[in-house]
Amino acid sequence: MMVNTGVAAARADDPVFALPWLAKALRADAGSSTREFAHRTRIASVLQEMPDLRAIRFHQRLIQHAAFSPDGSRAATASYDGTVRVWDTATGAEIGLPRPHANPGAGLTLLFRVDFSPDGSRLVSAGNLDARLWDTASGRLLSPPLPHANEVRVARFSPDGSRILTASLDRTIRCWSATTGQPIGAPMSHEAGILVADWSPDGRLIVSGGRDRTVSVWDAATGRRLAVTPLHEGLISHVEVAPTGRYFVSASASPVFRVWHLPDATLAATLTAGRSVRQARFDPTGSHLLATESDGSARLWDWRRGTAVRSISHPGSRSAVVWVGWSANGRRVMTATAERARVWDIETGRPLTPPDPPYPYPHPR
Repeated sequence: MMVNTGVAAARADDPVFALPWLAKALRADAGSSTREFAHRTRIASVLQEMPDLRAIRFHQRLIQHAAFSPDGSRAATASYDGTVRVWDTATGAEIGLPRPHANPGAGLTLLFRVDFSPDGSRLVSAGNLDARLWDTASGRLLSPPLPHANEVRVARFSPDGSRILTASLDRTIRCWSATTGQPIGAPMSHEAGILVADWSPDGRLIVSGGRDRTVSVWDAATGRRLAVTPLHEGLISHVEVAPTGRYFVSASASPVFRVWHLPDATLAATLTAGRSVRQARFDPTGSHLLATESDGSARLWDWRRGTAVRSISHPGSRSAVVWVGWSANGRRVMTATAERARVWDIETGRPLTPPDPPYPYPHPR
């Protein structure tokens, strides 16, 4: 059973779970040179397929969001333990002390997002009642908190790094100086809490959506609403502006997702997946979308033609794909479920890494 389970896991591209079973079989057959050789050969074969583990990083509670610095040398994590931590990606060492995001009298502090400035020198984190601006290297706060009256679900630097966009369940979007932390212009308001927002590549427009089931387009300089979409099927779970700046995509946790023109929010395409779509991401050219589905798969769409080009799936996963991301050259994508993450060759749809971490097999006792 030990060997069969280990071999089955290896054949399913799950080397992380194959190893404990094969190691247990090796221990059980200690003293038999023939069996030991066979087990060691299997273990060596599995190890060759293993990804290079660079580091394991810990918080006291769930890590809600993580981001790489623009040069890839550092990673920042935001956790429900109320701290932001920065890590050296080469060594795994923590840089500086944890950055506490506590709000006195507000109870448990939850963090929802962290973002690096374009030059990597600053961080912004989004929490219960405010966003905070940090010096990346020292962990020093660079300004007073950027306040809201409810949870801040989005905090993002503008493409040129001069402003910070925050969006909150208090129904407002704010722009702030990324140098002083002072507000810029008046708040922009939805009819209900805001869950998602994005900048246009030139920083002139903001696209936002949330619990009112609409997406609004704003002039970032004046705060004027330029356009609003019709009602979606559900809460807006995702918005993203295309790299060209000419379109944006919206998803609302239903099978239907849409592409819209900028800045007037006229409909460019309606796409219908087989399952509920939580997120849809443009490739670097803006010509294709990778959309998550609730059955553990993701589909690549040629959105102009309205056709699904390719499907990739997590075998054995019972969880929806909740996040997808593109490599800079558009050749690889990463998908993540609640159970595992994986990198794929988008041209072939073949996995390039084993799932990490997988849980489809019992652990040997």
